[in-house]
Amino acid sequence: MPSGSPRHWSGAPPSASTAATTPIAILGLIFVAQGLYEPANLLVGAREFAGVFRASTYGLLAITVITFVLRWPLSRSWTVASWGLMTVFVIAERFGIRRIAAAARRRGRLTERVVVVGADEDSIALAEQVNQPGSGMRVVGILDDYIPTGTELPGGLRVVGSSAALLQTTSRLKVQDAIVAPHALPWETLRDLMLVSATRANG
Repeated sequence: MPSGSPRHWSGAPPSASTAATTPIAILGLIFVAQGLYEPANLLVGAREFAGVFRASTYGLLAITVITFVLRWPLSRSWTVASWGLMTVFVIAERFGIRRIAAAARRRGRLTERVVVVGADEDSIALAEQVNQPGSGMRVVGILDDYIPTGTELPGGLRVVGSSAALLQTTSRLKVQDAIVAPHALPWETLRDLMLVSATRANG
């Protein structure tokens, strides 16, 4: 082909619906691969927005490769514009969902039930801070090896068991997570907790 001659595409052009849905499907798969639908990456921190930008960039590269391989006559400007619009739309949508979730949390909804392992002044202060409206978590009790079960603590907190009863307590109280205060625990207890965590992670 002579230099400067127009480029011809041998592939059939995609339909309007295919051209519209293909980027969405690709982006959705990449979002799943990037963990953007996992609870740990939703509604908290800047990591979610960074992940959206990164996934959208991967999506742009994937769409570029697909259009080249299938020889779809899609302009580069359309591809880049689609990437920009999708990125802005998804970030704006997730930001709006965050605002709605924050309002719900201030009303006591969308909160995780947690326990604090280890009782001292710092861990109690942390539990009181976590229990503030809008934090997204609610401390339902404290586990400690030295304070008897049932003991009332400042801030309306109560000792609900020992650290050895972590799994049983989380099941009984329907707890989703645990906050460990390492400075309030002896090394042996920390070691046992790490073993429990590793065992659960390995199934």
